Amino acid sequence: MEEATACFIDHGREDLMSGLGSRIGCRFLALFGVGWLSLCVSSPAAAQMGHVLDAVGPVNQSMAGAGTALPLDSLGALHWNPASITGLQGSEIGFSMAAFAPDLDLASSDPFGNYGRTSSDTDIDPMPAFGFVYSPKDSPWAYGFGGFAVAGFGVDYSADPTNPILGRPGGFGALYSSYQMMQVNLTLACRVTDRLSLGIAPTINWSSLAVDPFPGFPPDPPAGPGLPGHYLNAAHADSRWGLGLQFGFFYEMDNDWNIGGSYKTTQWMQEYAWNSIHADGTAETVRFNMDYPAILSMGLGYTGLKFVDLAFDVRYIDYENTDGFSETGFGPHGDVKGFGWSSIWTFALGAQFHVTERFHLRAGYGYNENAVPADVGFFNVPAPAIIQHHLNTGFSWDGPHGLSLAFAYHHGFHNGIRTEMVNPGDGQPIPGSTVTSSMATHSMTAAIYKKY
Repeated sequence: MEEATACFIDHGREDLMSGLGSRIGCRFLALFGVGWLSLCVSSPAAAQMGHVLDAVGPVNQSMAGAGTALPLDSLGALHWNPASITGLQGSEIGFSMAAFAPDLDLASSDPFGNYGRTSSDTDIDPMPAFGFVYSPKDSPWAYGFGGFAVAGFGVDYSADPTNPILGRPGGFGALYSSYQMMQVNLTLACRVTDRLSLGIAPTINWSSLAVDPFPGFPPDPPAGPGLPGHYLNAAHADSRWGLGLQFGFFYEMDNDWNIGGSYKTTQWMQEYAWNSIHADGTAETVRFNMDYPAILSMGLGYTGLKFVDLAFDVRYIDYENTDGFSETGFGPHGDVKGFGWSSIWTFALGAQFHVTERFHLRAGYGYNENAVPADVGFFNVPAPAIIQHHLNTGFSWDGPHGLSLAFAYHHGFHNGIRTEMVNPGDGQPIPGSTVTSSMATHSMTAAIYKKY
C-alpha cells in the first residue's frame, strides 16, 4: 500500500534620493542586509498558519503577529500592511534572525495490528528577516524595502519497519520533504490626509521544494505480484520565482484607535520541475504547480492607555483557491492531485507594556483554524501544518544613538490529526488502518534596529 501526498509597485522621488544620498551608512547597511538575508535563507521553516508564518521579527512575533493597525517596527509593518509604515516613529532599519525547532511525530497502524511511531529528524532552522523604512521629514511619503522568510514545511522520517507507513514494501520507506519561501517587497506609502494612509508593495518571491518520494507523478509499476508501485524521487530541490502584489490602508482615529487592512494577492510561482528516473533507468521530468495563497488582513490598534498598547488582527488565508492546495485525492494512475487544504481564519491578540521609557514587554496569543481536514491527513504527511494555538512573549530595549534590541519566544501547542490510510488503486480508505501526524513548535527570535 503506497502512501501518497503532494506537496506545496512620482511623487516624492527627489525627496527620497536626496535623503538617501546623505545617509551612505544606511545604504551600506541595507546592501549588507540583502546579502546576509540571501545567505541565511537556506533552511526550511516549518510555519504556523497552515504553511504561512504567523509573524516576522521579534516585535511582531511577541505580539502573535498582530500589527496591521499598530505598527511597532519596520519588519512587522512592511510584512502585514504597506500603508502602516507611515505610522512608525521615523526611519528605521532592522535585522532579525529566528531559530525554529519543530517536534514532529508520525504513527500508523495497518489492518493486521502492526503499529509504530517515528520521530522526524528535524534540525533547528534559521529564519531571517530584514526591513528598511525611510520617512523623509515633513513629507507625506514613506518608502520601504523588506525581505522575509514567509512560509515553509519539512519532515525527515527514516525508514522504519515497525511503522507501516514508513516500512517497505507496503509503505513509503524513508520520507523527506523540504519547502521554504522568501519574499521581498518594495513599499510605497502616502499619508493622503492627516489620518489616512495608503500603501502598495509589489512582491518578489523565491522558493525551493524537495519531496521524496514524490506522489504527484504516477508511480512505477509494481516490481512483482502483490507489491506496490514506487513513486519517483524529487529530493533534489528545485527553486522557482514568483510575483504578487500587496496593498493596504491605515487610518488613525481621534480617540486613540487605529484601523488598518491589507490584501496580499496570490503569489504566482513558476512550475516546479525535477529531473528524476524510473526504476528501469528511464529519465523522467516530474512537475508540480504550487502558489502562495492570497491573504486578507484587518486589524485594530489602541494606544489610549498610559502603559499599554493593544492590537487585534483577523486574517483570511485562501488555500482553497490556490494551485497545489485546492485539489486532493488520487488521479486515475495513482498520482496525488494536491494537498486539499481548507481556507482558514486566523486571530491574533497582542499587548505591549511600557515598563520604563526604554524597556517594553510584550505578550500575544494567536489562533488559527486547521488548514488540513482530517479526511486528507493521509495526503499531508510530508506537510503536517496543523498547529492551531500559539503563545508568544518578548521584550525590547531602546539603547543610545537610536539602537534597539528585541527578543521573542514562541510556542505552538501540540496538535495531532488522525485519519486512515488510502489505497492508491481505488482511492478508498483502508479499513482498520490509521495514520496520525502530530506537531509542536518552538522558536526564539532576536533583532537589532537602528532608528534615525
